[in-house]
Amino acid sequence: MMSETNKYKIKVKIKSIKTKKGKEQIKDLKKNNLVNYFKGNLGAPFIITFIVLSLVSAVSFSLRMESLADSVMIYAYYSLVIGIILQTLSYIREKKQHGR
Repeated sequence: MMSETNKYKIKVKIKSIKTKKGKEQIKDLKKNNLVNYFKGNLGAPFIITFIVLSLVSAVSFSLRMESLADSVMIYAYYSLVIGIILQTLSYIREKKQHGR
């Protein structure tokens, strides 16, 4: 017969295995959702790039690097325009697929 401490250790081990597996499944689910999001929203990476470049430009401007800030912001605007065009195309494609 097993002692009480051994039973407790086995139960704890089983719970930790279940928890690790559950966390892996959650990570896989989040990863799949993120991939599906970017497949459905083609402009999203460009819009995110616009936001990041805008922040870089603002920091550069505050550090009195005006020429760098201007150059970075130009690329940010290009990224935004591309993102909006791709997002519009994604919207139209989705609308046609669902027959709306």
